[in-house]
Amino acid sequence: MALLLALLTLSLIAHCQSVTTSDQEAKEGDAEVVITCDYSQFTAVAPPSIQWDELYEDRSTINLVNDKKIQNGRFKLNIKPGKADLVMSQPIRDDSHRTFQCEIRTADGNIRSSNPSILTVYCE
Repeated sequence: MALLLALLTLSLIAHCQSVTTSDQEAKEGDAEVVITCDYSQFTAVAPPSIQWDELYEDRSTINLVNDKKIQNGRFKLNIKPGKADLVMSQPIRDDSHRTFQCEIRTADGNIRSSNPSILTVYCE
């Protein structure tokens, strides 16, 4: 019985571990906007694979940056312990309503995707 309880507890802990982001706002003309991906609840160590994708309405995606290609045009990946920031330089009005998602893959093959994060850019 104790073994079953321990396995159930470990299973619940594994399902509660998450990768989270939040919606962001910026003003047109800002130098940059940062969307943070918090993976500290999913893994305590730096994962071997981190990537940020843009999500489209038809559910397709395009990879923007990852731990191997940390800079791509206006996008940059900034990795800190437990966090992977997507940095977009010079947000413009056309960037409003773009949707982004962070994906973390651990050495043992576990993959977690964040909730979608929506960028809103306001005009001055």
